[in-house]
Amino acid sequence: MPIFNSFKLDKNKSLYIWNIKESLEDLEKEVNLSIFDKKKLDSIKLVERKKEFLASRKLLNFSKLKNKSIGYNINGAPKLDNGKFISITHCKNFAGIAISENKIGFDLENYRNKIYKIANKFINNDEKFIYEFDSTIKGLTLLWTAKEAVYKAFSAKGISFKNNIIISPFKKEQKKGNARVYINKKETQFSLNFIIEKNFCGTIAYID
Repeated sequence: MPIFNSFKLDKNKSLYIWNIKESLEDLEKEVNLSIFDKKKLDSIKLVERKKEFLASRKLLNFSKLKNKSIGYNINGAPKLDNGKFISITHCKNFAGIAISENKIGFDLENYRNKIYKIANKFINNDEKFIYEFDSTIKGLTLLWTAKEAVYKAFSAKGISFKNNIIISPFKKEQKKGNARVYINKKETQFSLNFIIEKNFCGTIAYID
């Protein structure tokens, strides 16, 4: 099984990343889906997206969980029937899951030029530090994954990436960071762990 990385952030938080090299046919043979997930797979049109979906379910088995143990809440976020929290992410050729005793968010993204086109939609004035990075595309992509991970962990509708999620300044060498969500006059703080690879990056967000 092509596990790219797996580790524990601490005794309550585990992360798994899988490098997808199998064909769709091989993945379908290896994964026993629930009735709900079979319908979900059938609704996905693109082959690569189908493979990413199946890879995430294969990772459930690797983490000692059963595919039927996963469901979705009213906001469409995945949940587990054992009371633990899970976050699922995909990017080209990779799938990842993060499992925790508390709320957690995980996001992976490939480096792509389109990040420049949407930068103004998610960066606020406190986050302009990101333009000081040697590689702007990598800095912007990492910042986006941080916001996406926080959004998943917070798990509530109506949050603006630009106005409600604030990522504290960090340097390119850092592996950890912090974030805040401001909404309804309340502040929620998150810890961040960064993953930086040659072709993609990611962030795990959680409340200590």
